Amino acid sequence: MKFLRADIYGFGKWVDTTFDFSKASLTTFYGENESGKSTLQQFILFVLFGLPPRKRNFYKPKNSNRVGGMLTLEDERIGPYTIERVEDELHCLLPNGKNEDERWLKEKLKGLTRGIYESIYSFSALDLTEIRSMKADQLSDVLFSVGLSGATNIYKVEKQLDNELGELYKKTGRKPLINQQINTVNNLFKNMTETKKKEEEYRNKKTLIEQLIERGKEAEKNVTSCQEKLLTKEKIVHVIPLLHEHQSLSSRLEEYHKTIRFPEDGVNRYQTIKTILLPIKSEYAILQTNKKQYEAKIAMLEEQLLDEQTYQLAESIVNEKHEYVIHCREIEELEKQLDHTNSLLNEQLQHVNLEKNELVDIILPFHLESSWREIREMNVELQRENNKLAEDQQVFTQEMNRLQKEKSIIDQNKLPMEAVNQLKLEIKKSDVYDSELTNYELQQKRWLKWKKKRLKTANITLIMASIFFVLLFFVGLSIANYTVSFFSIIVLGIGMMQFFFVKKSIKDMELHTTKRPNRTTISTTKRDEYEKIIHQQEQWQSDLLMIEKEEKRLHFANLQWEERKRLFEQREQNYVDRLETERYQYPFLERIDPAHWGELLRIVQQIKQYIHEQTQDEKQLHLLQEKKEQFEHKLVHLATEIDAEHSMITIEEVEKMIESNYSNLQLVDQYKQLLGQTIKKQGELTEKMTVYQEEIASLFSIAKVQAEEQFFQIAKELEEKQRMTEQLEKIEQQLLAMFSNEWKEQLISKEMNFNELEVEILQLKDEIQTYQKEISDTNKQIAAVELEINQMEMSEDYSEAAFLYQMEHNKLNELAKKWTMLKIAQTTLFHAKKSYQAKHLTEVIAFTSTYFQQLTNGKYKKVFAPTQATSFQVEANNYIRYTVDELSQGTIDQLYVSLRLAISKAMSEKYIIPLMIDDAFVHFDDERTDQVLDVIKQIAKGQQILLFTCKKEIARKLHADHIVLGVHAFN
Repeated sequence: MKFLRADIYGFGKWVDTTFDFSKASLTTFYGENESGKSTLQQFILFVLFGLPPRKRNFYKPKNSNRVGGMLTLEDERIGPYTIERVEDELHCLLPNGKNEDERWLKEKLKGLTRGIYESIYSFSALDLTEIRSMKADQLSDVLFSVGLSGATNIYKVEKQLDNELGELYKKTGRKPLINQQINTVNNLFKNMTETKKKEEEYRNKKTLIEQLIERGKEAEKNVTSCQEKLLTKEKIVHVIPLLHEHQSLSSRLEEYHKTIRFPEDGVNRYQTIKTILLPIKSEYAILQTNKKQYEAKIAMLEEQLLDEQTYQLAESIVNEKHEYVIHCREIEELEKQLDHTNSLLNEQLQHVNLEKNELVDIILPFHLESSWREIREMNVELQRENNKLAEDQQVFTQEMNRLQKEKSIIDQNKLPMEAVNQLKLEIKKSDVYDSELTNYELQQKRWLKWKKKRLKTANITLIMASIFFVLLFFVGLSIANYTVSFFSIIVLGIGMMQFFFVKKSIKDMELHTTKRPNRTTISTTKRDEYEKIIHQQEQWQSDLLMIEKEEKRLHFANLQWEERKRLFEQREQNYVDRLETERYQYPFLERIDPAHWGELLRIVQQIKQYIHEQTQDEKQLHLLQEKKEQFEHKLVHLATEIDAEHSMITIEEVEKMIESNYSNLQLVDQYKQLLGQTIKKQGELTEKMTVYQEEIASLFSIAKVQAEEQFFQIAKELEEKQRMTEQLEKIEQQLLAMFSNEWKEQLISKEMNFNELEVEILQLKDEIQTYQKEISDTNKQIAAVELEINQMEMSEDYSEAAFLYQMEHNKLNELAKKWTMLKIAQTTLFHAKKSYQAKHLTEVIAFTSTYFQQLTNGKYKKVFAPTQATSFQVEANNYIRYTVDELSQGTIDQLYVSLRLAISKAMSEKYIIPLMIDDAFVHFDDERTDQVLDVIKQIAKGQQILLFTCKKEIARKLHADHIVLGVHAFN
């Protein structure tokens, strides 16, 4: 099964929304909390399994009347089909055009329920803590309930069997049927026994019967005892060869020492040590040769190294080489830069018609540019503010004119307040009448109902009194009893008085009932007209208040405009004063518009920058030339130190000299390191050889030998002794299978004579025949006595008691038979469950181990199922086991995820259902998240997965490989 598409009509926050699952087998839904991820999961479960009305109302959307939608699925057999569920109605639309109902869907799901789906194919972070306390029964019940079709029915059958067994019998119960029946049978048996005890002869016969039965039991016990002895003797005859073999092995073992001292698995340990020592000794010899070669190399290279003073001079020259080259390049660039700066400086001076000496003395403070820019911006702002003031004055005038015109129109159409109040009073009177009329009609209905009930009661009373009167009157006449006749007349009088009293009370109450209210209402058309007029007047009154508020607002706005006008004039005067001040300080600004002051300032600043750069470049050039001369002096001095052919050595020659010296130093260090490693390795090998040689000495010491040949001889003897000991143990196990431990010791400890055993067997057979003849004679006597007892029990009392006892006893047998059948059924079902659970538990734990090994990157390799006493255990790659409480929280979460995925995998043979995972990895770190996502991708190749997450990193990691359709978009 695969989900292709979900069309939601209305469910929670989703209304008229569509989700497409068909583009990938792994679909990721990303969204923050409260974004609707859980609601989408519940919608899928609702379409598949439905919801009761109370829970369904929880998902009823605020802006839609329909709860439900469509879910399109793909099935391997029938192809794509659609399930549409709206409220309680469900339709399954098949590719062949058929429309199936919910019964067809349940058959298609093969007994899958909402609970099973949530147990196997849906889990979240909230479930991860369950694995700490999970025991064997809980895990087995989960596997049984989720893995067996119709498991709910099986649990119902289990419950029904428990209930029926409890209704039939309980050890300490009184109400169960068998308990009651046992009491009944016991009582009847007691009654029957008491009936029998009425005759003394019956008791004597009964005593005789008991004595005969006891004699027969004693004879049977003797037969059984003889048969057991006979069986034992016959088994002894069969095991005599084994006993002879045991005695032979025991005698051979006595030839060996009681204790052969030899180390455990000594031969293999000795061979292993010899195998390890051989390459160690060879490696030690090779290391000794390498040590001599390294020492010779080191001595030769140390002779070729430079002395310390010469090396330091050469090294300083090489270190300063880069700086020297840079200085040469910088000197050349500075000379070019000075020529270029002089050219630009002269050009800018000609542009502003100023002399260089004049600009050197000009002070341009850092705030001058911002000050001139403020002057320019102030000019622009003042012009803009002037235009805004004029526009606002024009808008104010237009708004005032409009309000005056609207106010005039309202004043012309508005009615006086008294007229409006009169209309409201007319409507109120009409409402009061309607209310009184409604109350009157309700009271009338109650009155008529009460009146009808009272009249009915009075009529019945009168009729009953009349009938009673007639009956009593004629009875009195017939028996000539005038008291009865008189009493009948009193009854009739009471009935008539009751009837007339009720009639009178009804008539009196009719006088006091509420009268119908007088009609003081208006017609519906007139009422609507009044309400329309009142509404229009109230609207105009509201508009008039709004106009007055607008007038006040405009008046206040006009006051604000006047204040703005005054402030504008002040700012304009300040601008003029500031302009004159700047022109006084910088006279060359007199003929220039303030809009261009900023450009002029940048030119003057550029000229001053050129002058400053020119001065700095000249100082830098002088300094670099001095450093260049110092470096060349060092080259001359080094040439003198090494007796070079020329007066000044080149930098390249110095570099080659340093490189050669450095190469030799590196070789010396490398050979010294190799020499040190070789010496260290020799020491380690010596220690290893010492350990192994000590181990060999320890093995020889335990075996108390000095040579290898003696060591192997003792090993051979020990092996022969162990083989015979094992044969002895095997014989003793065979004897224990046939005899008790006490009998076994007796048989081993003494000699068995075959002829004597044969004689004893014949004697036991004769005794058995004697006892069997005694039993036969006793049974004949019992039959004769029982016949006499039966003749004595022919009396009617005893027959009746015996019959009742037998009937109830048979009924008890039937109940017992029924209880036995139910108990067998319960036991069979229990064993079937255990067998099924064991099968699937093994499979689930195997899958769990595989997934857990992948998720932990091989750190843990095996998972062990919980027992009744312990929780889950895991085995690390170093074969150490840990309980679930000893693991970190992240590892516990990985274990639970592995278990849930394993259950889903194990059940996939029965249900291939999409898996829904809701933020089960929200607490994982980045490494664990990557590992579990790799497993998820692997599972998604064979099973559709819907992954819901609020972590943007998870959605991004899956975006590259899978189509991500989120309930909330992400970048």
